[in-house]
Amino acid sequence: MWLIGLVRRLKIHSARDLYFLVMAFLLPIHLVPVFRKGVTVFHVINAVLLVVLLFAALNRRERLRWPLLLPLWMIFLGSLIGMFNSQVLGINVYTLLQDVYLYLWAVALIAMLADQRDMDYLTTAWLFASIAVMASGFILGGDVVGLQVFRDEFTFRNPNRAAAYFMTSLFLLFAPALRGLRLLRVLVAGALLWAIWLTGSVGTFTSVLAGGAIMIFALSYARGTAYWWIPRQVLMLLIAGAMVYVNVAFDIEAALVSRFPHAFGRTPRSAAARQLIWGYGFDEFGKHPLGIGPASFAGQVYTGFSKDGRIELHSDFLATLVERGPIGFAGLLILIGGVALALMRLLGLARRIRSPDLSLWAAALCGVCAAYVVYALSHEALHHDTLWMVIAFVFAQVKIAQAQLAGAQRAGPVPVAVATRLVPTAPGRPLLSGP
Repeated sequence: MWLIGLVRRLKIHSARDLYFLVMAFLLPIHLVPVFRKGVTVFHVINAVLLVVLLFAALNRRERLRWPLLLPLWMIFLGSLIGMFNSQVLGINVYTLLQDVYLYLWAVALIAMLADQRDMDYLTTAWLFASIAVMASGFILGGDVVGLQVFRDEFTFRNPNRAAAYFMTSLFLLFAPALRGLRLLRVLVAGALLWAIWLTGSVGTFTSVLAGGAIMIFALSYARGTAYWWIPRQVLMLLIAGAMVYVNVAFDIEAALVSRFPHAFGRTPRSAAARQLIWGYGFDEFGKHPLGIGPASFAGQVYTGFSKDGRIELHSDFLATLVERGPIGFAGLLILIGGVALALMRLLGLARRIRSPDLSLWAAALCGVCAAYVVYALSHEALHHDTLWMVIAFVFAQVKIAQAQLAGAQRAGPVPVAVATRLVPTAPGRPLLSGP
């Protein structure tokens, strides 16, 4: 019965619902790229649609939220300065256009996620889409057991992108739309962890663990648990101490490599390769301290890796420093700080509203953002559409929670519960407008 109820929630009542449904199912389909790898049919259609929608919204003088403008301007400025040392200006311009597209898409998503009903619809659609992606991966002949060295890519053309998608989907299981469905959450979470395992991405597993720890801290804070930070800090120290002891006593790295070659067999080689690549990156930064232009490293620096001897830096932090210079790097740090402040604001709202569903969802958003920060240490994720979708979720949920709190204050001192029942959108409601 609960499955039928979830399917019924996907009934389309507006153009906005249709967009969310198409977005959830088309976004992870990377098997057929357009123009170049990573650009899909969804992105082409979405880019055209964004231009139309944003111009229509501005023409109607709708109030749009433009968060994180300062750090993005700094990243853009650092990119322009670095381009004076670039040998691949075409790649630079394409990367900047990609940056602009992803930011405008996040702005549009914040506007479209006008109330909790919209958030519930999109996260419900995302649940079914992630299940479909996993199922299609198995049907297409993936390594279901995960005993071979082959790394599954599912509907993506890169196993790390697939792993990041599943990581995002894992934290989205804690959305208010799935309240009360604990068994479903457990089953789908197990499948998503299995899917991450099949991609062989150890970095993503590390990110999930870090994000999960942050989620526990954030949930305790959002629910107002007294001395929430003390027991968990002690527990984390005990776990860290136990891991160090086991590693020293039993050489856990060698055991993992021998017993689980699918994921851990490539870890020593991957770590050594990253050290060499990062060494080339620091050398390039020494030659051009103001940057060399966005995405220029893989286009103009010969490292000897891959078939043509060129490869990306595999770290958003180092790539931003090397390619966009100190100004761009400072912008990246401010961007992370801006998202962190929005998350703290959301946790504060959850404490005041006292909704278990909202506090769990706010903690999950903290967890997935922390996971992406850890992921970005050894991968480049700033061009991931899922990352910018998560950022849009954060700012949209802050907006929704503020409206809920204001409504509760007008109605009197009655605790506010996060809406879980889908209510049809009023006819004629503009796609980018508020409630």
